[in-house]
Amino acid sequence: MNSVLRSSYKTIIISASYSFVKVLTLSKIIGYRLSFFSMSQLVTPILALHITSTELIGLTTLRTLFHLLMYPASGILGVLYHLPTLVGALYFKASFDDTSKIARIVAPLVCMALFVSTSVGSQAWAYSFFWLTPFLISLIPHRSLFLSSLASTFMAHAVGSVLFIVSTPMIPAFWLGLIPLVAFERSMFAAGITALYYAMKVIQQLFRILSVRFAHA
Repeated sequence: MNSVLRSSYKTIIISASYSFVKVLTLSKIIGYRLSFFSMSQLVTPILALHITSTELIGLTTLRTLFHLLMYPASGILGVLYHLPTLVGALYFKASFDDTSKIARIVAPLVCMALFVSTSVGSQAWAYSFFWLTPFLISLIPHRSLFLSSLASTFMAHAVGSVLFIVSTPMIPAFWLGLIPLVAFERSMFAAGITALYYAMKVIQQLFRILSVRFAHA
């Protein structure tokens, strides 16, 4: 019975997560109609803690295939559509594993280098300073869920921004103008991930209580 409850809990987490993802969109990326900052960037990091990295990559692959079916004209961008969310979720998962610290340090720096290496990015280099956030957080010993969430959402933002700047023509002023919005938006994402984490903890505790009751029934 315990194994059935654990399996049911994982199924509910996955199903509920992607039901939210399917119907909710938080904000549209200016300039590209198929790109969104969706609820998935809140839910997927939490989901990553309840399944393996392989399972998460598999689910992301299925979502990518579904996206290509829905938007066949999206081409290579359709293939990469869910990559920022996946990277952010894996980064969040890795924040609970000290063995991956080097990767967490290097990844945001690579994104910064790729961004400023473009002609537009070299003129909007200040925008890439956002990604010092996950870099610095990875250097600080901490047990803060909010900091891990903040690092995760900025890592997803870094990957998404790099993909966006190399695929969509924009002027430097566009990126610089987004700085105030990004600061607010990513803070809200981090707060949302933190809130969802504790909500899932409550649900998990309820399943544990049910498991004990069934075991003694």
